[in-house]
Amino acid sequence: MASRNFCACTKAVLYCTLKAEMKRRGLTYDQLVAKLAEIGVTIDAHVLRNKVARVGFSAVFFVRCLRPMGVGNVCLDA
Repeated sequence: MASRNFCACTKAVLYCTLKAEMKRRGLTYDQLVAKLAEIGVTIDAHVLRNKVARVGFSAVFFVRCLRPMGVGNVCLDA
């Protein structure tokens, strides 16, 4: 049970961090898709929206999204 709570909490942190960084930089999903394409990651905007909404992405994908946004550091402390 504790493992499930940890997983849900971790997913919430990833979701909130990704959304906050997009908002902080004024990026839409379409703009993030374009930035991802620049580094060779191809994904449709609606697929990206669904991944983010479901928090259905890996840590690697999380970092791949943050790097082209120019995010150098992430604080995961609540």
